[in-house]
Amino acid sequence: AVGEAAGGAHGAHRLATCGGTEVIAMGAIAGETAAAYALGRRAPGPAAARTPLPELMEESLEAAHTTWLEELRGALEAGCGVLRDDEGLQAALGTLTSLKDRLAASGRLKTFLGRAALVACSLAEAARRRTESRGDHFRDDHPHRDDRRWLGNLVTTLGDDGHTIETAFHPAGISVRVAEPTPETP
Repeated sequence: AVGEAAGGAHGAHRLATCGGTEVIAMGAIAGETAAAYALGRRAPGPAAARTPLPELMEESLEAAHTTWLEELRGALEAGCGVLRDDEGLQAALGTLTSLKDRLAASGRLKTFLGRAALVACSLAEAARRRTESRGDHFRDDHPHRDDRRWLGNLVTTLGDDGHTIETAFHPAGISVRVAEPTPETP
């Protein structure tokens, strides 16, 4: 994995313009490593290589599903942007959870749209839990970085039921000296 899926070399400071070089450099390393790994393994049989999974990526979305995708995008844009606060994150999470539940009820959680809803819920929940500002991700209601409480990662996993999202904080396991804020220091 490369880019944002791998956590990224830029960490919380990563913005769209910072990722291109990282993807090129890390993509070359990942590609070379994958090729070397593949050369040491036997190729899968022809049946496994050709078995499509059309339910994961429909050729076109039905009108209702296009509306759901617009709802997902709108919730992310309104509540989960670079500038965020608890109220907006809660509203976005409510919309996204409702969408995820509707997709689950209709048996479409394992489709492209369902997986997009799961990822969007994960993103909104992690952003809601992190009550600090870090890098270029700014919480209006928590404007300061807080290494005492938040030096680590929020890890999100999909529950065994394929529907529940579980998010847990994992401390970085390092200690840093954190200066006490003064009135002159934000």
